[in-house]
Amino acid sequence: KELSYGDITLNTDTLELSSKSSVRLSNKECLLLQTLILNKEHTVNDSFIIEHVWSDDESADTETVWLYLSFIKSKLTYINSRVEIGGEKGTDYRVNFQ
Repeated sequence: KELSYGDITLNTDTLELSSKSSVRLSNKECLLLQTLILNKEHTVNDSFIIEHVWSDDESADTETVWLYLSFIKSKLTYINSRVEIGGEKGTDYRVNFQ
């Protein structure tokens, strides 16, 4: 399945994120970015993300979400995408296309 937003395409079958170039995501990175893209019309908070991405892991917390968001942000930069993830640690997050 492919999801597109702005200048990126996320292939949830191959875990590939592409824009001007492409990069492979971990399973959790893919689930997290998919959650953000599917909810692009509004912000999502840590609790929502943990429920949808880490429902099988009781140890996941705000730090876990922030760490994985930082991984995705780095990969978006790596593929020269203009998509950004807005929000500070512990607040609401949202994808934006510049």
